[in-house]
Amino acid sequence: MSLNDLESHVLAYYLAGPAEELNIAGRFFPRNAIIDSVEDKMKIATRKFGRKVGAAARPGAEQFVGTLIADGGFSTKEDKFGGVMHQFQTDRYREILAGLKAADPVVAKAPTIDDPYWEATFAGLVA
Repeated sequence: MSLNDLESHVLAYYLAGPAEELNIAGRFFPRNAIIDSVEDKMKIATRKFGRKVGAAARPGAEQFVGTLIADGGFSTKEDKFGGVMHQFQTDRYREILAGLKAADPVVAKAPTIDDPYWEATFAGLVA
């Protein structure tokens, strides 16, 4: 999935700080429930930039969770009803997050969420 500029900046902002605090209870969840939770966390993290910024969180949340699942940030099992469930893996998550942050060109421009880059950039992207 390819993200537009606003979506990629919302994801980068989340990676730059709030993603450090992600911790999902040790039980198994369906993929969509995890995406919903991450999307909500992204919206909360970006609310100071306005509703249009928060409204762009879903695609980034889907991409982020997809990467985490593919790279082992969540273990995967099939339940007895044929559904697929995922369980958060804290140690592996930290490794994946560090790699995502290091590889993201937007995070490289503003490595902390306190950087004035974010406010100016989001203002320009939603104008």
